[in-house]
Parts: sequence; C-alpha cells; structure tokens
Amino acid sequence: MIPLISDGYKILDYLRRYPGRISLLRRFLTYYLPMLRKLCTSYIEFRKNDTAKQTSAEIEEAVAEMREVFRRQIDKLYADHELDISSDIAVLDGMLEGDGLGRVCGADTQNK
Repeated sequence: MIPLISDGYKILDYLRRYPGRISLLRRFLTYYLPMLRKLCTSYIEFRKNDTAKQTSAEIEEAVAEMREVFRRQIDKLYADHELDISSDIAVLDGMLEGDGLGRVCGADTQNK
C-alpha cells in the first residue's frame, strides 16, 4: 500500500507544480482516486468485522492493480512533459539558427 500512496503523492505533486495540466488527470481525479478510497474504506470495514472474506480478497487484487494504474499515470504525465520540453528545444534551436547564433542540440562541435 505504501508504494501506491507514494505514487499518489507524486501525481498530486505534479498537479501542484503544473496546474495547467489538470486535463491529463481528470479521470484519475474523478474516478480512480474516489474508487480507491471506496475500496480501502470497505476493506477496512470488512476486515474489522471479519466479514466478506472473498470480497476482501478481490479488493486486495484491485488495489494491487491500482498501483499499476498510478504508475502508468505517472509515466504518461512525464512523457507528455518530455514532449513539451523537446518541442521547446526544437523551437529554441530554430530561433537560434535563424538568428545565426548556432544550435542548442546537434551543434557542430568540430568547428570549435
């Protein structure tokens, strides 16, 4: 459970740093987090009362799957961020080259 919580904090921290990217997290915020809360609350209740053993086992499996969902969400966020940065670098290269100032990436270092 601790890795899942840690990943959840990473996702929320990403949102704190990049609030303009909330659209990338809509499903996560409106479905996955509330569902995880419901599952965990039910699991605690079932375990406390020693009931619904089969359902508790299913919740354990679902929560384990949620770990993978959170991990994929983190990967998706940073892949999108990486694409944005790559685009920014390409624009910067074009501007530098257009202004006759060289390039940031792929610069010809043999002439130096």
